[in-house]
Amino acid sequence: MSAYLDENGKLVTVSKAAPLPTSNISGVSGLENIIKDQNVFCAHGINSPANAGNLSKIQLWNPSDSGMMLVVYIANVWHTSGTVIYKASMTNTALSNNLSGVTVQNFCAGSSKQSLAEIFTKNDDAISSSLVFSQISIATTVSNGSNILPLQVAILPDHGLLIESTTANMALNSFIIWTEIPLSELPSVN
Repeated sequence: MSAYLDENGKLVTVSKAAPLPTSNISGVSGLENIIKDQNVFCAHGINSPANAGNLSKIQLWNPSDSGMMLVVYIANVWHTSGTVIYKASMTNTALSNNLSGVTVQNFCAGSSKQSLAEIFTKNDDAISSSLVFSQISIATTVSNGSNILPLQVAILPDHGLLIESTTANMALNSFIIWTEIPLSELPSVN
């Protein structure tokens, strides 16, 4: 027999007839509502090509008018030679090259619902000054790359997840998996 303390400090016995209670996570009923709303997406085949003397960058961007919070679960990165350090950070400025041709697939089979997120890339000679929350060194021997995110990342409108290589003239490839949660379903913060 198991028991737990409820929010009032009362000892509650758990059994098959009286299971643990469930609660809403981030204003939605977890996976059930995400799947019901068909809001599970994957962008694959993202490529920021090598460019002499420049660093490659990829960004998942949440437009200001999306009405959604993006929750990123996986952001795998890889390259073709050597060992590269990748950095992940949150930004409030979209990169310059919108990749509208990148395939974004809805993971809910048969769904025609489209993602509101945008994919951007850029090559330039400067490492972003955004606060880095994850950094990983990856060798090309890693099949299909490695997940650069140590945790799930929430992206509010007019913000993005930036992934960048710190090695010049190195192509950057990625696939990213995320969900989109309507802002109206989030709890209000006072």
